[in-house]
Amino acid sequence: MTEMNNKHVLIVGGGIAGISAALPLSRFGMEITIIESAPFAGGHAVQFACKATDSCVKCGACQAEERLYTATRNEAINIRTASRISDVSANGRLSVETRTDAQFIDPAKCTGCGECLAACKVPGAVVRGYSPYNHPPFVIDGKVCKGAAGENCDTCVAVCPEAAVSLDSSGSEETLEVDAVIVATGFKAFHPVEKPYKYKKFDDVLTNLDLERMIKQQNAVVRPSDGKTPSEVGFIQCVGSRDDKLGHLWCSQVCCGSALRMANWIRASQPDTRISVFYIDIQTFGRQFESFYAEARRNFEFIRTIPGDVYLSEDYRLQVNYFDPEQGKPEVKELDLLVLSVGLTPQRDNRELGDIFGISPGDSGFFAENSGQDGSHTGGIFFAGAATGPMSIADTIAGAESCAWDVLQYLKCC
Repeated sequence: MTEMNNKHVLIVGGGIAGISAALPLSRFGMEITIIESAPFAGGHAVQFACKATDSCVKCGACQAEERLYTATRNEAINIRTASRISDVSANGRLSVETRTDAQFIDPAKCTGCGECLAACKVPGAVVRGYSPYNHPPFVIDGKVCKGAAGENCDTCVAVCPEAAVSLDSSGSEETLEVDAVIVATGFKAFHPVEKPYKYKKFDDVLTNLDLERMIKQQNAVVRPSDGKTPSEVGFIQCVGSRDDKLGHLWCSQVCCGSALRMANWIRASQPDTRISVFYIDIQTFGRQFESFYAEARRNFEFIRTIPGDVYLSEDYRLQVNYFDPEQGKPEVKELDLLVLSVGLTPQRDNRELGDIFGISPGDSGFFAENSGQDGSHTGGIFFAGAATGPMSIADTIAGAESCAWDVLQYLKCC
C-alpha cells in the first residue's frame, strides 16, 4: 500500500498497548514514532512474571516480552523513551512538539555488558530495565548520578568499553509532523500508603506489582525483611478499587486473576506455604478462569471481608485484623508476607494531555475509547489500552490492534 509511505503516526505510550498498535501499522509502510515518558519501553506488562506451572495460565507476560522484542527490531518503529508531548497544533497535519530528557547512554553503542552498573557506587544512578529486550538495557538517572550533576565522577564513562556513556548529554526538543495520534498512556497503579496496611512501613507488605517483579527477578517468593521463605502469605483484594471514599468506583478487572495466578505459582513452587485471600467479590472473566477459580477455592483460604489494619507481632510477623462475617466477631490472621492487590487508576497527566489534544477524560480520569477520532478540535486522535479504563493484557492487545485498524481506515480517507 504505497499510499501510506508518506504517512506518519505518533503513538503516545510505549507499553503493551502502544507497541501492539504500532506493529500492525508498521506493515503498511508508514513511519511510526512511539513517545514513552519512562526510561524504558514496555510499560507495566514487561514487569510481570510468567506464572505458568505445569501449563500456561494465560497471564500474558510472555506476549508483552515478545511484542517488545519485535518492536525494538522493527525499522519502521522509532521508540523514543524519556520523552513527552508539550503542545500540538493543526496545520492540515498535526504538528506535535516533543521534549526528550538527556540520554547518557548511546543505544547505538551500548552492548549491554553491564560494566557501568557494576562499577557505579551511587545506588540508583545506573538503572537496569525490566526486560532483556529494553535497549539500551541500562539508563543513567540524571537526578541521582553525581557526574551528570556536575560533580567530579566519571566512573561509568571510564569503564565503558564501547565509549557509549557521555555525561555531557542534554535534553532535546523536536516538532513532529504527523497524520494521526494514538494515545496509549496506560494506567497508574494505586499507591496504597494512604490505606491502613502499613505499605512502605513494614518490609513484608508488598503490592501485587512488587510481587510480580520479585517472581520475575528471583524466581522465588521470600520475605524482604529477612530473605526467608514465608510460611503464610495473604492477599488483600480491591486495594484502591471499588472504593467510594477515593471515588474509585470501578473494578480494576485484572487484580483477581493476577492474585490467584501468583498464589497458584507460590503453591506450585513452595508447596508448604499456606495462602489466604481477603476479598469482596472474585471477578472471574472467561470460562477458563471459572475452572481455575474453582480449583483455587479448594487450595486456598478465602475470607470474604476486607481487613481493617496491620500490626507487627513480637516475632516480627504481620498481624492482620479483620471481622469474620461467618463467626460474627473480630479475628487476627498472622502472616509472613502480605500482598496488596492494588487497583488500576488513570495516569496523573491524563488531564494535561487531554488539554493539549482538546479532549477531556471522563469523570473517572480515563478517556472514552476513540472519542477523539471524529469529535476533537484537531481530529485524528485515537485512544487504546488502559488509557480508556482497566483491562487485561489480552484485552489491551486486542483493543490496540482494533485501534490500529481504525487509524488505517482514517488515513485512507484523510
